[in-house]
Amino acid sequence: MNSYLVEFNFIHQVIIKFCRQDPISVQRIIAQRVIILSKIIVFVITVSLFVSCAHNSPQKKFSETFEREKLESLLVRFSSLDEERQKMELNSLYLKANFSFMQREFKDAELYFSYLSRLTKDLLVSKKYVATLIRLGKLAKAKDELERVVDKEENDQEDLKLILAGLYGSLNELKKSEKTYQDILAGNPKHQEACLFLGKLYVVDNKVEKAIKHFEKCAQNNPRSGEFYYWKGKVLQENGKEALALKYFNKALKVDKDHSPSHIALGFHFEKVTQYNKALDHYKKAVETQGASKALLGRIVNIYFLEENYEQAIPYVELLVDIDPADLNNRVKLGILYTDIEAYQKAKEVLLGILKEVPNSDKILYYLGAIYQEEKKLEEAIEYFGRIPVSSGLYTDSSLQIANMLNSLAQVEHLRGEETKWQEKLTTHLDKSFKHNPKVLDLALVGATFHEAIGEYDKAISYIEKVRSEPDFGLSYVYYLASLYEKNGDYQASTKIVMNIIEEDPQNAQAWNFLGYSLLERGNDLEKAFEYISKAVSLNPKDGYIRDSLGWYHYKTGNNKQALKELTTAFSLVPDDAVISKHLAIIYSDKNEFAKAQVYLNHALKHTTDPNEIQNLLKMKDDLVGKRLPASGK
Repeated sequence: MNSYLVEFNFIHQVIIKFCRQDPISVQRIIAQRVIILSKIIVFVITVSLFVSCAHNSPQKKFSETFEREKLESLLVRFSSLDEERQKMELNSLYLKANFSFMQREFKDAELYFSYLSRLTKDLLVSKKYVATLIRLGKLAKAKDELERVVDKEENDQEDLKLILAGLYGSLNELKKSEKTYQDILAGNPKHQEACLFLGKLYVVDNKVEKAIKHFEKCAQNNPRSGEFYYWKGKVLQENGKEALALKYFNKALKVDKDHSPSHIALGFHFEKVTQYNKALDHYKKAVETQGASKALLGRIVNIYFLEENYEQAIPYVELLVDIDPADLNNRVKLGILYTDIEAYQKAKEVLLGILKEVPNSDKILYYLGAIYQEEKKLEEAIEYFGRIPVSSGLYTDSSLQIANMLNSLAQVEHLRGEETKWQEKLTTHLDKSFKHNPKVLDLALVGATFHEAIGEYDKAISYIEKVRSEPDFGLSYVYYLASLYEKNGDYQASTKIVMNIIEEDPQNAQAWNFLGYSLLERGNDLEKAFEYISKAVSLNPKDGYIRDSLGWYHYKTGNNKQALKELTTAFSLVPDDAVISKHLAIIYSDKNEFAKAQVYLNHALKHTTDPNEIQNLLKMKDDLVGKRLPASGK
């Protein structure tokens, strides 16, 4: 059976049709000479039945065994009752049955209708009995009862046969179902439901060609309906005739421009061939005509996500949330989308609402932490990241984010000369995280950079040495460790580290440059420094950092012209390096070209985050102002 076929959902139609039957028609089995009191009771209960279609009223429970015994007794003595008494018993039993049906107490209704159908052959009772059986899923029993009704009912043949055909189909009696639909169409070729269901039945029965011809004939008999062209297209599509199927989807829209299923079918097609704009057009038209459904809105949102057009997706995700507020996935998605467009307040409102329902959700805690981090509200961000448990897959990254934020707060604290509250929290957090976080290298780097920033190089070294045996301890960490030893004045240790690199790789230009620049900064062996730097330049002449070292050597030895040439080359190769910009500022200052010097100092400030370096550059700017002559245009 093809996956796209709609199930034979005739049961729902039966219930609607039967629920709409006027209960007062029970008078067909009640004598006109019922006593006045009975008439009042009938009227009151009938009114309550109409109300009960829309409102649920409490119904007194009864003992099924006791009630069945009473009904069996009635069945035995019914024939001995006089005519008026029989009619009153039937009336009472019908009202009980109908009331149970209206209250959706279908098991009770079945009990009453089953006995009522044995006491009277009234067709209304039979119809209600069928509806009750269908509600209970007793389709075979319902079919048998409905066959008897169809044989005797002179009116409503089309509707009853339609329901019967559906029951045949549900019970896999396909030949009977087909014949019944054909009987309906023989009398009324324009009957749309029978036409549609018969066509689907042909497909279920693998009569594909017959189904295609049938849908074409139905379309001709119903020229204002796009439904049959649509179904012809679906059958063709299912059988691999995509181009022809598209023709009929479009034909359906020519007949009925608001035919939602055709818009959806075309949307699916254009989505498959990645023509997303066309797919969106059809999906949006379907939303306009049939209203917003979760499935349609989901397709639209998926396309916007594929195109990374998150802002356009927001109104549709909002609709999804309105349709189903209990769907946490869509609410989370909405919160993330708000974050993406920097609507942080809206994002927080959505995510905090979810957090009330799932207070231990690591994902929601992480998203909230990230939003507060974006807002530079570091203490709040630390609080939410800190609530993520060690067992969570997000713990590793969240603990690293906390470390970075504590580092920032601790550095600010140090610069202001305040108490070491954040520094202590950073140390405590790192000690805890080293035990649980696999990214120990990253954590060690955070601890080292903090202590480097406040001039505690020995503590910075201890963090890096702690992770030196880690398998991912690569060259960048090796150079960083060497630079820390260099800053701490332990030149022997830094030189030994870098010489080990050269022993393993004599062609390593960065290692030669490190040795040369270190000697240059120490100022105690400039010839050796030039030898090492020249070696680095020969190995990698297009490395901007190495050319900076060569330029700085020329500056140190008084050759400003050559220094400016090399440093300009270095700046062109690495324009975002603060050290190269600072070196150029120094040379232009020495040449009394203060305006250019200031440009490079500003550039260096723009590209550094090191608090100590920032203070150094600001002092250079102040000194530069003092050097300028009052009338100088430079």
